[in-house]
Amino acid sequence: MGLGDLAFAQDAYQPAIAPRGDRLAFVKEEEKDEIWRLDTHTGLARSVFAPASVVQMAPDISPDGKRIAFESERSGSHEVWVANLDGSNAVQLSNFHEPLFTGSPRWSPDGRRIAFDSRVTGKAAIYLVDPATAFPRQIPTNNLPANVPTWSPDGKWIYFASARGGNESELLYKVAPEGGTPEQVTQTPGYNVKQSKDGRFLYFFAGPGSNGEIHVLDLASGHEQALAGMPKILYPTDWTLASKGIFFVDWGQQPSIDFYDFDLQRVTRKIPLDKKPNMWGGLSLSADETWLAYSQVNQVGSDLMLVDGFR
Repeated sequence: MGLGDLAFAQDAYQPAIAPRGDRLAFVKEEEKDEIWRLDTHTGLARSVFAPASVVQMAPDISPDGKRIAFESERSGSHEVWVANLDGSNAVQLSNFHEPLFTGSPRWSPDGRRIAFDSRVTGKAAIYLVDPATAFPRQIPTNNLPANVPTWSPDGKWIYFASARGGNESELLYKVAPEGGTPEQVTQTPGYNVKQSKDGRFLYFFAGPGSNGEIHVLDLASGHEQALAGMPKILYPTDWTLASKGIFFVDWGQQPSIDFYDFDLQRVTRKIPLDKKPNMWGGLSLSADETWLAYSQVNQVGSDLMLVDGFR
C-alpha cells in the first residue's frame, strides 16, 4: 500500500518511515481555493462565496445565471455541490466519500440536471443528478470509462473522454443521457468538448495531458484542425467557448484570462488576475456572456504530520 492509498494522507508529500517501521511522517499540503466572478466587460473580479478553508473549484454556471455547480471539500471529501451565487442554499449533490475526485459538474441546457464524473466504483463513470432531489444515477456506457462530461446544446448528447486501456490516451465519445453504446466522435485524443450553439462544430482540448491545442471539428465535413493563432492551453479545463471566440487561462508570469477572437484569429484581450488560478480549476461563462466563474488559489500552506502505529 502506498501513501496515496491512505485516506488520511491525501495531498501528502515527502513520506518518511521510522527505522522500526511503526511511525510515518509526511508533509500535508493545505490549499484554500475560492470561486471568483469576473466581469467580461470591465475585468473586475470578486469572490462569489464567503471565504473558505477548503478547496472549491470547477464552477459551472446554471443556464439562468442564478446558481453555480462546483466541486468542494467542505464535507471532508471532493463532492459535487450547488449553491446560489452568494453561496446561500448550498446543497450537496454527491456523497461518495471517494478518495479520488468526484467532480467536473456540468448543467444540462434546460437547467434540470447536472452531469458529473466519479471513480467511486473504481472506474471513471458519469452520473446525472437532479439538483431538486440530489439522488445521482450512473449513466450506462457499455462498460466504457467516462470522465469530464459536457452537454450538446440541444441536450440530446453528453460528450466525454475515455481510455479503454490503462496506458491509452483519452479519446472523445458521446452517449445519450439515458445511456447506451457510446459513439466515438474524434480520432484525436482530447478532453472537454464544447459544441457550437448551431451544432456545426466541436471544439476540444487536443492532447493526452497538459499544454495542448484547441482543435475544431466540422461535423458536416469531418475536417479537423487546430485553431490558427490560438495559444496552447496548459490544462484541459482552462477554457470555455463564447459566441465569437474562446476565453482561456494564460499561466504566464502574470496570470490572466485572455480572449481569442475567431474572426481575427488572435488574442484580442488580456484580463490580469491578482492570484494564480487552480490547476484543472475550470472556467465557465454565463449564458449572456457578461461574466466568468473560475477557481483561484487564495492560500497555500503545509503541516508536518506524524502517524503512530503505521504498518
